[in-house]
Amino acid sequence: MEYRYKILIVLLIILMLIYPVGALKIINSTDFRNPDINVTRGEDFISTDIIGGKIKVSSVFKKGDSIEVEYIIEPDNEEIAEELGGEQGRSLTVRTELNNPRIDHLLKFSSGGVTNKPYTIPGKNFKVIELPKYDPDAETSVSKITFNLQGTAPDPKSRAKEVYALRFELEEAQVDAIPPLVILVIDETKFETDQSKMDEQLENLNQILDYYTGKTDTSNLNSLIKSASDNLSLSKSLYNDELYKEANDKLNYASDWIEKSYKEAEKVKASYAFSQAEDKVKDIENTVSKIEFYIAEIEDRDLINATARLNYKLEFKDLQEETDKLKEDLSKAEAHMDNDKFTEAEVLSNQIINDSKSVKTSSDSLFGELSRIISPEETPTAIETSTTEPESSFEVPNIDFKLIGIVLLIIILIGVGGLGGKKFLKRKKWDELK
Repeated sequence: MEYRYKILIVLLIILMLIYPVGALKIINSTDFRNPDINVTRGEDFISTDIIGGKIKVSSVFKKGDSIEVEYIIEPDNEEIAEELGGEQGRSLTVRTELNNPRIDHLLKFSSGGVTNKPYTIPGKNFKVIELPKYDPDAETSVSKITFNLQGTAPDPKSRAKEVYALRFELEEAQVDAIPPLVILVIDETKFETDQSKMDEQLENLNQILDYYTGKTDTSNLNSLIKSASDNLSLSKSLYNDELYKEANDKLNYASDWIEKSYKEAEKVKASYAFSQAEDKVKDIENTVSKIEFYIAEIEDRDLINATARLNYKLEFKDLQEETDKLKEDLSKAEAHMDNDKFTEAEVLSNQIINDSKSVKTSSDSLFGELSRIISPEETPTAIETSTTEPESSFEVPNIDFKLIGIVLLIIILIGVGGLGGKKFLKRKKWDELK
């Protein structure tokens, strides 16, 4: 039994250490009233609104713009006011991202007492405030905390950036239990520069689209470019209406679509180059198959001597090795396509196209030589379409005019001789009658 009591005592001690008496209550955002905020730029008052747990200023700022803020925090009720200090006090850290900040604060207690602290050292971007523990006799519960801030908007280092003018870190409280104050700082020059850059990118993408349309599938590229163009146009319109946050969002969308478009353009270029390389290799493969058949035919019919056959076989072997190398590279290019490595696929495909030129020349030359051996009367040539009129199949024979002259002379002599004979016979018959 004593052993069990000892264990219980140890457990109680551990619990006391973990949850000490007088521990601070966790403070939530619902423990405060909506803050009372005044934001000014020069003499202009700027309205605010709570969006997503943050207090956002309706107007935008540019680098170097001055800003003044009065931010008043009040607990929702007296019980919460007592809990703010609790039985051991609580720290509150306030931070700012403004340049050259000066932060002042004022604590007001239920008793009516006030604690006013001077501005922080210029340039220091945070301030720690110790909320005193609650003393019921002195009524030290905190009823109001007022912050006064002065500073200038920093360089956003981008088209638009949300900057924390004030942000609070309350000990033993949920994050942003006191809503932070946010301002939007823009860089007009960067806005316009980025818009112009995207215009140039879209022009380049449209040139790629125009070049490859009809050569390979460009439907997806066309759709992506349209989405980018639509968002860019909308961003420009919103920018002109001074809706900078919305304009920046649309410009971000346009940038994303342009990035996707360039990726798709790489795919389009690679697909076209690969298809061209594939056609070249298939054409060479077809010629090589015919060459192999012709060599076998020549050997079967014993059309040439052994030495000539050996030379052709050696030449064919070299051609096969070159063709196999092209096929191997084509397989690598296809693997790049399957793995979305489009740049590598395009480079390798273009290399195959270039390398295939010499292999194509060699294969056509060897095929021509073998064709002439198989069919000596035929000389294989590329069939060309001609627009000239076909020549007549009738040809005027060459005439030997000397031979014609001799023949005519003989005919004449024979004719003359025949006439003289007839006259001689007539005279002879006449004389006999006499």
